[in-house]
Amino acid sequence: MTYEEQKILDTLPEGGLNPRTYKSIAWSTNIKEREVRAIVAHLVTDHHICICTTSSGGYFLATTYEEYNEAHRELISRIKKLSKRAKGLRLGYNENVRRDEQLTLI
Repeated sequence: MTYEEQKILDTLPEGGLNPRTYKSIAWSTNIKEREVRAIVAHLVTDHHICICTTSSGGYFLATTYEEYNEAHRELISRIKKLSKRAKGLRLGYNENVRRDEQLTLI
């Protein structure tokens, strides 16, 4: 684990009662906000650390099944919404942009 990863991990509270925003983590660790978000994602994805986030952007370490489950459900919900958005984008391209491109070729 890198120094920055450990630094961020050390600032995370256990349990969801007082989650820390990425902005407050960035301020207290002197790491850029974008990098904080990337490091948290890396800690979860590659190190399998159960860091949860709230809809308001607060991070915390899960200590109960309920905390983990709520964070997991929220991620699945976001995935479904993004999937619908991606489908709409694809359909919009096929119905509008692609059609217009084909018309200009004729």
